[in-house]
Amino acid sequence: MGFFKVFPKEAKGLRDTILLVDGHGLAYRAYYALPELSAPDGTPTRVLVGFINTLMKVVEEWQPQKLAVIFDAPSPTFRHERYEAYKATRKPMPEDMRPQIPLLREMLGLLGICVTSRDGVEADDVLASTALYWADKDLDVLMLTADKDMLQVLGEKVRIIRPKKGVSSFVLFDEEQFRKEYPFDPPGMIDYLALVGDASDNVPGVPGIGDKGARDLLREYGTLEGIYQHLEDLKPGVRKKLEEGRESALLSQELATLDLNCPVKESLFEGCSPEREELRELCLRLGMEQTYTKMVASFGIVSFSDAAVISEETPPWEEREAPLEELLRQSLLALFWKKQEGGRIFGVGDESGAFAWLEESSLFPETLQEWSRRGGTLITSRYKQLCTDFPETAPSPENVWDLEAGYYLLHPDRAQKDYPALFEDPQHPAPQELWRHYKTLEPQVTSRELLRVMRRIDLPLCPVLADMERQGVRIDRKSLMALKEDLEAKLQEIQLAVEEAGGTELNLNSPKQVGHLLFDVLGLPPIKKTKTGYSTNTSVLEVLAAYPNGEIPRMLLEYRELSKILTGFAQPFLELADPESDIIRTTFEHITTGTGRLSSTHPNLQNLPLYGEWAQRFRHALGPVREGHCYVSGDYSQIELRILAHLSREESLVDAFRQGRDVHSETGARIFGVEPGEVTPEMRRQAKMVNFGLLYGMGGFGLADRLNIGRAQAQKLVDAYFAAFPGIQAYLENAAEEAKKNGYTVTLFGRRRPLSEVTTVEGRGAGALKRVAINTPIQGTAADIARMALVQWHKKIRREGLDMPLVLQIHDSLVLEVSRKEAERAGELLRTLMEEVVSLSVPLKVEITLGDTLGSI
Repeated sequence: MGFFKVFPKEAKGLRDTILLVDGHGLAYRAYYALPELSAPDGTPTRVLVGFINTLMKVVEEWQPQKLAVIFDAPSPTFRHERYEAYKATRKPMPEDMRPQIPLLREMLGLLGICVTSRDGVEADDVLASTALYWADKDLDVLMLTADKDMLQVLGEKVRIIRPKKGVSSFVLFDEEQFRKEYPFDPPGMIDYLALVGDASDNVPGVPGIGDKGARDLLREYGTLEGIYQHLEDLKPGVRKKLEEGRESALLSQELATLDLNCPVKESLFEGCSPEREELRELCLRLGMEQTYTKMVASFGIVSFSDAAVISEETPPWEEREAPLEELLRQSLLALFWKKQEGGRIFGVGDESGAFAWLEESSLFPETLQEWSRRGGTLITSRYKQLCTDFPETAPSPENVWDLEAGYYLLHPDRAQKDYPALFEDPQHPAPQELWRHYKTLEPQVTSRELLRVMRRIDLPLCPVLADMERQGVRIDRKSLMALKEDLEAKLQEIQLAVEEAGGTELNLNSPKQVGHLLFDVLGLPPIKKTKTGYSTNTSVLEVLAAYPNGEIPRMLLEYRELSKILTGFAQPFLELADPESDIIRTTFEHITTGTGRLSSTHPNLQNLPLYGEWAQRFRHALGPVREGHCYVSGDYSQIELRILAHLSREESLVDAFRQGRDVHSETGARIFGVEPGEVTPEMRRQAKMVNFGLLYGMGGFGLADRLNIGRAQAQKLVDAYFAAFPGIQAYLENAAEEAKKNGYTVTLFGRRRPLSEVTTVEGRGAGALKRVAINTPIQGTAADIARMALVQWHKKIRREGLDMPLVLQIHDSLVLEVSRKEAERAGELLRTLMEEVVSLSVPLKVEITLGDTLGSI
């Protein structure tokens, strides 16, 4: 869905903005802010007049490009089911307000404003979900609402207009304004309401804990969980209130948490068009002539959901068939093809609309091969697919401008989902579509200096991945079948043991039945509640397993681990392997991650189970395709820390890597104030956690959780680290500020990641994006280095005729399949190439491992 200009005058507000309005909330404010008003026939109208006047004021000030109003549905929600007294103290809707709501909805619809509600879901949940959905699509989202609980979703792209007094004045809440009023980040509003409650919704909170007390507690301990973990540190009176109100606090926390899984997506703006004459007739009947005149002037009576318009002038496409010789005189052509029974029939088209079909063939056309060798460039839609289909004859990367690669470079977090939607038929794009998108994408790729990344890294990677997919891995079917049978037997054994201990039959995959067994039958303490009951997730079971009577939780943990290996790996790998050759082939995805990391699907060969006897049995059942061959793995050692040293220019860290010293021991010596030889294994472990944790923006609170130590102690470690390595602290702070200022992060080689499009973030708000801003340049640079190493090795073995093909790329490792007699030589060649693929201020180090199966590397 595209954007368009609603208003004829120059917008003074936010660009590409959607305004979401709390329908019932604004209607109530209008009702109580205005005196009684009525139509000539006696129909009350003050809600209509007040609502529309407020909306016009907001629209004129912020000028959104899209607008929708979301109302509550009459049906009860999960909160009513969870807490019978929810909203029980609210007075019924006034009788003279009740008939105005349907009229208001009708009037808004005639204005062309989209109106919606969801049965069984509160408007607040729909508002929040919808706001985050459209923010992920790069819109600035404004919400017009007075509800405090909505503040929990504030973020870089989500702001809230809160009525300040009646319906005439407002305050715009963004993250900065929020922090002026509250001593915690926006998501902390959930825990704040869990403490103070919400009288308007009859959310109880903790009796005796007021606004100031809640602020002080959250300022000191961060979260509700943190408060309850430090009850012993509190004054006796406060501790007593919290202890007595624990159940009420957890219930209130649940009630205050917005459900973010019910967005209204593209359908929100479908079928919303203005009906000027019908609107005029309604306003005349209600005696609202002046309001109608204002609406025409304010809204312009244009649709808030018009179809996307093309921002650039696109010349009309005049399709005509032309001789191939005419087209091949040009240096840039769009390539398109269709599958036929005998193979594929190819065509090329130029910018004017002329096109020509080539001969039907199962090979890539020799005519185009020769033309591209003479310097011609093809605009393609999915170059990697071409390399997969035509391994020997596909055009070289230097003779291609690929739309998929270009779109990914511009929108790395959206490409996989959004790129196919650019075309009417993504599998067979029409020539005019290829040209239109090329004309849009090429200037953006060039102006943002991304063409070098495309040419040097991403396009040359495509034939590499295509070759790796063809190579495959062989399963040992006999071993895998034995593993499957043993897993099934062990799972049955655990099932019977749990049933015997619980005295009843049950489905161990049913959270409800497992919860009943643990908390009702066995009387174990419930740790965490969900909307549907007590949680039985892994973290809960791990806590319960530590209890003296935690045998059944321990068995349930084992059951889930083995079930995952059986259903997630053993069974699907047996099914996916070729029944004759036993070879299994994955698909390497190169446009799926915001950082540039590769992924693997159908099956996922990059995320195999690692630990334990069962995991090792599975991995040992995967081996080389050819007899007498083995695997050679080259793994970049501490590459992200080395990149941090290079980017931060922290002399002590750079020197440690140059001298080949143990970085974690050296870090331990510095932060604990001891000599390197005095660093204990525990000190080194904590130092290692600090080293890697800071790469991901981890602060004292996160480190305390990971190390299972006090928050104050963890913060001392962080402070000592930054005191020892001031260059790293300066770099991390500057990187976050620079990314925030630019709106994107960038790797050492120029790959960008727009922060506004990031959706795969743990948590919300500025803190989550700050972690992305800090980590992405480091992780993305590591991903680029791995991509370049893949490309360079592929070129090397082709150039030198080496039979040492790539099989896998897993995180920071490259895996080859080679004959056993060539394994040591291959390892040395691979080590040298990977260590020399780029030159940093610190040396890259690669560790080589040889093994007969994936379990031994």
